[in-house]
Amino acid sequence: MLGLVAALGGVVPASGQGAGTGVRGAQAVATVASPASLVDPLIGTSNYGNTTPAAAMPFGMVEWGPATADRPVGNYANGQPLTGLSVTDAQGAGCRVLGDVPILPALFSGPAPALADPTAASAVLAGQQASPGQWDGMLDQTAAPAGPMAVDLAVTTRSGIAKVAFPGSAAAYPGLLVKAGDSLAGDTAASVTVGPDGMVEGRATSAPFCGAPAASAVTVYFALQSQQAPVSVGTWSAPAGVTQQASASGAGSGAWLSFAPGTTLVRLKVGVSYVSEQDAMANIGAEDPGWSESAVAQSASAAWSSLLGRVAVTGGTLDQQQVFYTALYHSLLAPQTVSDANGAYLGFDGTVHHLPAGQAQYSMFSGWDIQGSQFALLSVLTPGRAAQMAQSLVRDAEQGGWLPRWPLASSYTGVMEGDPADELIAEAVAFGATAGLDQQTALLEMWAGSAVPQSYSPSDDGQGYYLERYGLTQFNTIHYVPGDASLSLQYALDDFAIARVAATLGDTALADQEGALARSWKELLDPAASLPGSPTPTSGAIEPRCSASPTPCTASSPFSSTSVVAPSGAFQQAGFMEGNAAQYTWLVQDDLQGLASALGGDAVASGALAAFLGSLDAPAQQPNYTAANEQALEAPWEGDAFGAPALTQLVGHRIAARLYPDTTAGIPGNDDLGELSSWLVWDDLGLYPEIPGTDLLAVGSPLFPSVTVRSGATQFTVRAPGAGTASPYVQSATLGGRGLLTDYLSFHQLAGSTLTLSMGPSPDGALWSTPSAWIPSMTPTSSAAGTLAAS
Repeated sequence: MLGLVAALGGVVPASGQGAGTGVRGAQAVATVASPASLVDPLIGTSNYGNTTPAAAMPFGMVEWGPATADRPVGNYANGQPLTGLSVTDAQGAGCRVLGDVPILPALFSGPAPALADPTAASAVLAGQQASPGQWDGMLDQTAAPAGPMAVDLAVTTRSGIAKVAFPGSAAAYPGLLVKAGDSLAGDTAASVTVGPDGMVEGRATSAPFCGAPAASAVTVYFALQSQQAPVSVGTWSAPAGVTQQASASGAGSGAWLSFAPGTTLVRLKVGVSYVSEQDAMANIGAEDPGWSESAVAQSASAAWSSLLGRVAVTGGTLDQQQVFYTALYHSLLAPQTVSDANGAYLGFDGTVHHLPAGQAQYSMFSGWDIQGSQFALLSVLTPGRAAQMAQSLVRDAEQGGWLPRWPLASSYTGVMEGDPADELIAEAVAFGATAGLDQQTALLEMWAGSAVPQSYSPSDDGQGYYLERYGLTQFNTIHYVPGDASLSLQYALDDFAIARVAATLGDTALADQEGALARSWKELLDPAASLPGSPTPTSGAIEPRCSASPTPCTASSPFSSTSVVAPSGAFQQAGFMEGNAAQYTWLVQDDLQGLASALGGDAVASGALAAFLGSLDAPAQQPNYTAANEQALEAPWEGDAFGAPALTQLVGHRIAARLYPDTTAGIPGNDDLGELSSWLVWDDLGLYPEIPGTDLLAVGSPLFPSVTVRSGATQFTVRAPGAGTASPYVQSATLGGRGLLTDYLSFHQLAGSTLTLSMGPSPDGALWSTPSAWIPSMTPTSSAAGTLAAS
């Protein structure tokens, strides 16, 4: 093991890069008193993190903040002109989505905007500040007659309030451009009406998300009211241009309001709904009946402080704490609320349903991404919400016919692969986030998706186009999907998750049936392939099994490729989603001992893993780990299964120190609605939910000397005396004062207790050195995450 650590360069340097300090070092800090004050929403707004600094509430429907003109994927890009302040967003998404209804304060030369196309109008962002629930900015309209405009935004869950300070020129009319038809992905339809009192109502149907079918397009409804009465109102559309008509429609349409020259302050409120304009207005009345942006900001800050305060960090440096709490903040923005304050929400059956008070419907689950880290974190930190989120997925299936992969409001998008809702629901069950979750119905819907073939006809497909599992009959018959290794691996993990829930609920027959399918990964092991870079050749690697097209069989092998890596310049190897065989071979978390045996034993597996982790931010086509995408995020923790816990401890610290700096580039890739951020939260805690659908936590290396986490009615503490970037290695471990003889434990064993890890600068080769201490292969029908050996 010492040789593996030496090969990776030993201790992690306490330095970073980028703007600001970028260093997860500097002065030491005691216990955090105000977690919300440490959050910097600008972290992740460059380097393809795709986050925005928008004002947002935990899991909120409204995210109100800057939208930039050049936004190839995310809604905001540093340094670009603003098209307005859009009222929705999906933080860190990998494709254009939401970014609806940008509202641009402007100065007009007359009572009506003298613009050929107001949708194209922009302003320069001269400065900004962002904090949880709030955003403040200075907008400089370079062609305006006078000075910059100052904007203060604050939000509730479903509404927002703005204070706009204009320069007060007698030669200019302060105004607002409400760009109804300017969503991030473009719009297929939009409409807007404006009244003489400044009330604006409308809707926007944005283009489908990430190549999804046209029928998946989502409509957002909005309502805007102004505290100050305008002197003139109107609309615009193509080809009519700017008019004083009360309504307009079509992509690129919008409404405008102008106020009397000399007006220096305008307040406005906006509400959003996925049901109707009337509900959008009602959401404002229910959540913000007054006109005080400072009161809304204080309420938002208090809500965030309460939620972020469930994790109490002691020690570390100011930069480390800021990066940690910002990652935690980003982890708590999605899934998003899609039901209105009155309980109404649009179901997957196209009809409006109503929930009782105290419940909410959630959507925007980035399923393939968040099944690894984020939803397990939510199940721990917010078990009540996580249970409602899981129940939301069950409702989707009851109304639409099938569990969704990447639901967007009330729409199946079908984006990404696998059947991740199975793993999300199983994680809620495993971590005990079950209050209000109909587990029996959930299991029925999970089983249906895994066993009932869809016939590729609108009568069977969800919403006429959605298939929950492509290649289901082939997978259930021959135990792989021809030509698609990553999809086959995902189905095996999904079936493992179903087996776990079935076992928990006492359905042993279903647990055995799904558990057998969970071992289907073995059908994909190509004995002629070896993982590149391994000091000892492995006795196999995961490869796609052949099909007629596009990966045809050869006379000599049933496998379609032995290249193990995508061709140079290609984003992915044939048969794999956004990756290659070298990355996906590790996606067998439920049977890691079986994987080690298949690769040639624990020594071979740990050597191959160390070689794989030798590069931590490799391009997708390279045969190495990449912290920027989800296909192998859990791989560093597999050292705990192969007798290499020091490798896990070192690499976790190295990724955090090098790839999560305290800068706008502080997320290594698309945050994908909180997944990469939640990975960092787990890593800094020194724990990781290694096996989806279970509560097993692999032990790594904490960053902070002490962290206490509240989970529902209980809490746990991770104490790590001596923790820091210079001391990444665990020297000894106790749980509740008793020696921890395994490099893993279950959440239920940790809850209500204290995990104490003594840290040092060098590995302890004797700690967890025997196979009985390592993460075991999980029996799908077992109801326990693993047996804790203690002395």
